[in-house]
Amino acid sequence: AGTATTIDRNGTPTQVIDGSTTVRLTFAADDTLSDVVDAINEAQRGFKASIFQSGSGTNPYRLVLSSETPGAAGAMLLDASELGLAFRELAPAQDALVLLGGSDLPGAGILASSSTNRFTNVIDGLQLTVGGSADAPVSIDVRTTDEGVVSNVKLLVDQYNKLRDKIDQLTFFDAEGETTGILFGSREVLQVESQLSRVFSGRLLGLGAVQSLEQLGIGFTQEGKLTLDETKLKEAFAADPEGVTAFFTDKEAGFASRVDAAVESLAGVDRSVLMTRNEVLQRTIEEHNERIADFNERLDRERDRLQLYFYNLELAISKMKANLSVVEALAPLPVLIGQTATAS
Repeated sequence: AGTATTIDRNGTPTQVIDGSTTVRLTFAADDTLSDVVDAINEAQRGFKASIFQSGSGTNPYRLVLSSETPGAAGAMLLDASELGLAFRELAPAQDALVLLGGSDLPGAGILASSSTNRFTNVIDGLQLTVGGSADAPVSIDVRTTDEGVVSNVKLLVDQYNKLRDKIDQLTFFDAEGETTGILFGSREVLQVESQLSRVFSGRLLGLGAVQSLEQLGIGFTQEGKLTLDETKLKEAFAADPEGVTAFFTDKEAGFASRVDAAVESLAGVDRSVLMTRNEVLQRTIEEHNERIADFNERLDRERDRLQLYFYNLELAISKMKANLSVVEALAPLPVLIGQTATAS
């Protein structure tokens, strides 16, 4: 994918897309070696540049180019003639090769290649990392190791104990302070605890000699947390690796499938305990919101009624004040006394 550009091809304008992987860089006469390295790295085209300082000789500083693509696909073709640089190949781009089942007979064996030193699909279930070349045949002794089992079981124990700590934080009861956790007395939390406890303490029949976690050194403390006896787990795995593996990984009745089924019933998206409780709480929230909205409407109507009532009261009081002012303006008229005159 690219953007078409128009070029002049034999006098005819032609639209083309440059699909090559060629990188062309132009440098000025006063650019330093560091400038060249920065420009190459900023191009980000699958290779990196660096400066190697030998500290001696006529050329104490050297430009080193390294392909970021492993194997033969990372081969580079360089043309630095205009810069006056001459490159020397230090490590050729090539794939790692392994001859499986080779012998002195011509054409015997199968040749496998990899762009890295790791072969993952040569033998089913086996991952092979090549550390160097060899002329003589190399024998590989494949044995079962308990490292993966022990690390995964330790992770299981740690995660279960973290869940227990979280439940304790949410369901605590402080008699002295008379305080409780937010999920104290929650029926759903009790279901989570009881179902997981049954799964971790139960027995799995029909899978062989290993039927419980207790046989593998996994037990419960008085606080309900898990403990792991690594020595017992390693001894059980050494005695019956296939049985221990089947106990954990059997698709039909293994421990992992039982835990998955329990978790799905507790927290799955389809009618699980926690999802059902979440739906109930959501409906309760919606009902409360509807009641709040109804109360707000009733309050608005009551506010309007009271405002109208007090407006009428204010109007009546203003009228009363006006009438009172008129009454106060009334004053008694003076008594008229008749004048008497005499003449002499």
